[in-house]
Amino acid sequence: MNNSDRRTTRTKRALKRAMLELLSKKNISKITVSELSELADIGRNTFYLHYMDAYDLLDKLENEIIEQITAHTSPIMEYSDYDSLLIHLANIWQYVYENLDIFRILMNQNNITRFMDKMKGYCIKSVLSASNSYTKNTTEDYHIIYYISGSLGMFQKWIEDGASIPPDKLAQIARELIIGTA
Repeated sequence: MNNSDRRTTRTKRALKRAMLELLSKKNISKITVSELSELADIGRNTFYLHYMDAYDLLDKLENEIIEQITAHTSPIMEYSDYDSLLIHLANIWQYVYENLDIFRILMNQNNITRFMDKMKGYCIKSVLSASNSYTKNTTEDYHIIYYISGSLGMFQKWIEDGASIPPDKLAQIARELIIGTA
């Protein structure tokens, strides 16, 4: 990696940290490029070399987080295998637990709708694609959407409660709800 690449990496990292710090205090609609640049200790022109505006930075940050969740989980499995689903959910929630501060910021009152909508869209698309039924409007599609919506609701409540139970226990609760046994 040459010096230019390192400088770019450091700049983007500083901007992401600045974004998270500002998001912890206010809504994205109130965050300016000037604030981000000042907090990251870079010039506005440098900001614009990497991002169009604050929304573009947040969008890329959220996409990166979703990619990291995906990278830290097992590959999409056949969703009729509920034990695999349990492992998959436990891996996701373990990653979230290890990065709880970031998720608390992305899911605070100022930002929750945006991030949860993005997570839901990603999950539905990836699971339906993996189940080979995407856009076929099968009963299975509706089941999957229902399970994802419920799991994301549990996820949201878990974050709001400060991740008060272990991730594997949360995954077990989800699994029990999905397969109908307690």
